[in-house]
This record gives sequence, C-alpha cells and structure tokens, in this order.
Amino acid sequence: MWFELNFYEKNIFIDYLLKKKEYGANFVYLYWAITGFFFISLYQKHENIKFKSYFINFFTKYYPLHFFTLILVLIIQSFNIKFFGKTQFGYSNDLYHFILNIFFASNWGMEKVQSFNAPIWFMSILVPVLTFFFITFSLLARLKIFFSVFVIIFFYYIIPFIFETNQNSLNFLACFFYFYLGITIFFICDFNKNYKKKIQILGILGIAISIFSLNYDFNLHYELIKLIPSTVLLFFSLILLCQNFYFNSSKFVNKVNTLMETSYSIYLLHFPLQLFFVLIFNLFSIDKNLFGNFIFFLFYITILMFISVISVKKFEKPSRRFFLKMIKT
Repeated sequence: MWFELNFYEKNIFIDYLLKKKEYGANFVYLYWAITGFFFISLYQKHENIKFKSYFINFFTKYYPLHFFTLILVLIIQSFNIKFFGKTQFGYSNDLYHFILNIFFASNWGMEKVQSFNAPIWFMSILVPVLTFFFITFSLLARLKIFFSVFVIIFFYYIIPFIFETNQNSLNFLACFFYFYLGITIFFICDFNKNYKKKIQILGILGIAISIFSLNYDFNLHYELIKLIPSTVLLFFSLILLCQNFYFNSSKFVNKVNTLMETSYSIYLLHFPLQLFFVLIFNLFSIDKNLFGNFIFFLFYITILMFISVISVKKFEKPSRRFFLKMIKT
C-alpha cells in the first residue's frame, strides 16, 4: 500500500511500483521462506528443542517491536478518530481486535476486519507454523528433506484437495508451504557440495528467470507464480550462487547482518510511518499529491531505513538483552 494511490502516471518509477503492487504478497512469501531457512540453520544440530529456550528466542526476537508498533498505531489512529472521526484506511481500533493483536492472533479467522498495524498479519499466520515446527522438530531432525517435502505436499496440495478452504486457511497453508520450502532449500544447499559450479550456473539462470517474471506477464506465468513466486525463486537462486563465497571482513559481515536484521523492522514500521504522514498532511491540509512525488518517495524510504536501523540497534537488541537477563534472574 502506498498512501492509497493506485497509479501515478507523472512518475514512471512510482507508477511501476503501484501497478506491480499485487506482487507485494510475494515478498511475504519470501520472508516466510527466509524464516524457514533461518530456523533450520539455527536448530539443525539439535535433535530436540527445549520449549523454554524456543519460546524465549521467539518472544525476544519478534514481540517487542510488534507490541511497540501496536501501541504506536493505537495512538496515531486515536488522533485520527479525535480530529477526523475515523481511522485511516478504515482499519479497526477497538478492544476486541487489540486483544487479538496482543496475542499475535489478528489473522487466525477470528477477526472481523483488518486492524491496528495490519501488516503484522504475516507474523500472525507464522506463529502456528512455528509451533508446528517445534512440535514436529524431532521428525524433521531425523528425516530432514523427506519430512520438509512431505509437509509441503500435505499442507499445500493434499489438504485443499480434501477439504474446502477459504482465504484464511489458504494463507495458513501457503505459510506452511513457503516456510518448509525455505527448510528444503537449506537441505538442498547442503547436498550440492560436489556440484558447486553447476549449481551456481543454475543460480544465475534462476535469477534471470525471476527478474523476467517480475516484469513480463504471460499466461503460463500466472500458473507458475501460484507454485513458486519469483521472489522466492530469486532467494533460492541467490543462495545457490553465493553459498561458496566467504567474506573475511568482519565489518562487511556486520553491515550485511545489520541490513538483514532490519527486514522485520522495515515491514512493521512502514505502516505506522505512513499513518503518521497522512495524519500530518490532514492536520495541516497539505496536498496529498505530494505522496506521488519521487523525491518524497526517496525521503520516505530514507526515513524508514534510518528508523529501522535505529530500532534494531537501540530498541530491539536492547529489549532482547533485557528480557533474557530478566528470565535468567
């Protein structure tokens, strides 16, 4: 969503992003795949996972920023209700949906409308999948890729074939698919040590195909995109291409890690930042056509990146250390 603009022909770049906004969901799928890849790489050497440590890792990593943005959106939307008699974008700001959001349950099928920091829906759906990952981890540790592929087939292909599904259940099934696809990608990368050059050629080919599919529409493309979105293909291809390259510079690695760590922050903070700008524009009667200005777009992205880095360094990591210290004591 870009300030409720659907097209903007005065700027070709922004117009392109708006017309391609349906691909936004592909980046949610990409995040699910990356999360699966990250979780299996973190726990691969374990045969079993202790619930306490697993829950603590999850809570301290994801919950502080979720709670912060929930309160932030509550405050901004309260100002919108006070001054304009309604919330921006029509999202609910009531107690019932606040409770759902508190427990990461905003998109479990109990919601009536979109509410508060609506982009958290991707994390809400991921929570049950992470629970399933914990419960069945001993099987995954023993069977590895066979189990991950089984989960993909069972949840994404067999269940919809047997049972009638709605949009909420389809979202859950898609999350299972891409999370365990990320796990499968990890196992595949672990297999191909004897075929490094050939696999890297496939990586280059995959990158070319994913970039092409993001920009050109054809009938077969829509069928393929239902199976594996181009963003996930791009992620897989980059992993295949880069897995044999290592960087010795600790500063470089730290910068890359910082950039990767901001992905969650960027996603959760982009909506309250939009709400804030809309509130300011409405309060001071500023022309909203400015939202379509390319300079404003760059300004918004710069601000978003800046506060996301600050959030990681000054809020998320300190919050994680604080909770870990509290739990240990």
